[in-house]
Amino acid sequence: MSSALGWALTIVCNIVLPILTYNRLMDAGWDEFPALLVSGVWPVLETGVSLAWRRKVDEFAIMTLIFLAITVLVTVVGPHSTRLLLVKDSAVTGLFGVVCLASLLAPRPLMFYFGRKFGTDGTKEGAERYDGLWQYEGFRHVVRTMTVVWGASYVVEALARIGLSYRLSTATMVTVNSVLSYAVAGVLIAWTILYGRRAAARGQERARQAAAASEAAALGEAAAPAGPGGGLTAPRGPGEAFGDPGGLPAPRTAPRRPPASGRHDGTVDRRSWTTSTNSGGRWWSRSAAPCAG
Repeated sequence: MSSALGWALTIVCNIVLPILTYNRLMDAGWDEFPALLVSGVWPVLETGVSLAWRRKVDEFAIMTLIFLAITVLVTVVGPHSTRLLLVKDSAVTGLFGVVCLASLLAPRPLMFYFGRKFGTDGTKEGAERYDGLWQYEGFRHVVRTMTVVWGASYVVEALARIGLSYRLSTATMVTVNSVLSYAVAGVLIAWTILYGRRAAARGQERARQAAAASEAAALGEAAAPAGPGGGLTAPRGPGEAFGDPGGLPAPRTAPRRPPASGRHDGTVDRRSWTTSTNSGGRWWSRSAAPCAG
């Protein structure tokens, strides 16, 4: 509800009332310069009400006060010319664009602080979570891209308004200045929201893919036997690979001759010639066919 009231106050004080005030004063016989000067009081009043309402001075409020002071200074000290008074508003928005572009040289660009102001719930925890996002390269790229777009857009908008100030009538420029500035701001805000959502969706997709790859790698490591060489344990000795736990080759046993069967005809019954072999960790026997001695 408070957000809706804030936007309503902004629209009324920055668009509706300046246009109505200027037209009424001109109809009453005022000159252009004083009528234009009085109609510019409403945005100043809206800024003061907003600061008093929030009762909080942050980076955004400080920047607003600086630009407000520049506007008042130019209006009071500068030459009393209607055209220059119209150009003054354009020059202020152009200066904002230049500041945005210049802030790219700072550790954190200007749009980072705008995001913390308008993209969080205003709590200390929310601001800390937002500040922690700066460690990610993707987030830094998004914020810098937004800063470039906002800065370049306001520089172009200011140049366009300055050119129109010398081609259109003062009454027309009062309406153009009021509408164009907020139209540009509205387009930039809509683009920022859309671009931010798409960037967040891409970031979530990359995080999901990274988590899936990490999980697959973890499952692969768990399924493979532990040890070097692609998860296989190297044998400790030349015999371990063949199943000997001692690490040495299993000794082959010589054929054992069984005792004679008790026959006394000069022959020996060799029915149980046995050879023991170690193969793959399992002992097995092979009996030769009986033969005559």
